[in-house]
Amino acid sequence: MAFICVLPGGRLCALGQVYSSVSSGCSFNGQRVWSQTPCGEDSFYAVTSSSWIVDDYVCKHVSESFPIRCCMDECPEQTVRTLPQVSNSCCESLPSGAWPSSGMNKHPKTCGTSEGCKNMTWMDAYDHCEGIGGSLCHAEEVIAAKGTGCSFNSKEVWTQTSCCTPSNLEGMWTMHGNGMLLMPEFTLETKHEVGTLTRERSAARHRD
Repeated sequence: MAFICVLPGGRLCALGQVYSSVSSGCSFNGQRVWSQTPCGEDSFYAVTSSSWIVDDYVCKHVSESFPIRCCMDECPEQTVRTLPQVSNSCCESLPSGAWPSSGMNKHPKTCGTSEGCKNMTWMDAYDHCEGIGGSLCHAEEVIAAKGTGCSFNSKEVWTQTSCCTPSNLEGMWTMHGNGMLLMPEFTLETKHEVGTLTRERSAARHRD
């Protein structure tokens, strides 16, 4: 019975978790379904899958047949980010014009974007840039995204260049969106300005 749940990455629900799968299809509401909670030798509880009938379960031998509903654990929040962050795309593979790279003020072999005009913490910025195929800019690369919108040229943007703050906290350099370096005053979760989070810009590297 558990084999079916393993295939899509799930598992049989424990006794108190069956209710998480209520109304998930197959007209199983109100029927007893298998749980993974043992109740004797080669026996497990079968639980009524219902939001209005609770604590209705019986001990059944594994040779019997009942419907199956599966559970899956929520992913734990990722708290560690690997540096250096490397883009999973290159400029040539992106839609034409989506990541501008031409112009006298651009960083060589780098294209940049202000995709989505996001205001977020450093960890969220890391994830956002990765999600659109790029990476957070290194400090010297921020200029690659200069002039790509969102009025970020005069705003502080995150980089993936690490530093130590004056109070010996882990931090990342922030830059003006036009490529001017700012002091490393902020930790990864710091809010900037009046209640707003620092802006992000992302960079994708050309193929070598």
